[in-house]
Amino acid sequence: MEINEEKLKGILKEHKEDTDAKIDGIKGHFDAVLKEHKKDTDVKIDSVLKEQRQEYQNHLDIMVEDFTSQIKLLAESVSGIQEQLIALREMVAKNTEDIEIMKIDIAFIKNGMKKKVDVEEFEALETRVAILEAKPAV
Repeated sequence: MEINEEKLKGILKEHKEDTDAKIDGIKGHFDAVLKEHKKDTDVKIDSVLKEQRQEYQNHLDIMVEDFTSQIKLLAESVSGIQEQLIALREMVAKNTEDIEIMKIDIAFIKNGMKKKVDVEEFEALETRVAILEAKPAV
């Protein structure tokens, strides 16, 4: 059997068509397998995502609860500090009033002391009176 160029082209064309048909068959089978695996994979991914979403939501709920409790503690602390601040303001106001009263009292005592004679002046006056009494009356 002699093979010429046309026979060779015909054989190659038949072989190509046969190979293309086999490849199309394999491709169709492969596409069907991929499609089935994609469905399984999508179901698994959805399941994993749903589980992770739930875990994340639980974690967020815990964080929110913890944050809320810390805010409550902070609010209680601020409230206590405000009460202490009010008490300190009242004490300062009372001390300010007391100091003003003490200033008035000191000024009153100071003015009263100016009008009184001190001990040295009193002794000097006593000495002068004694000298005058000791002199004979003229």
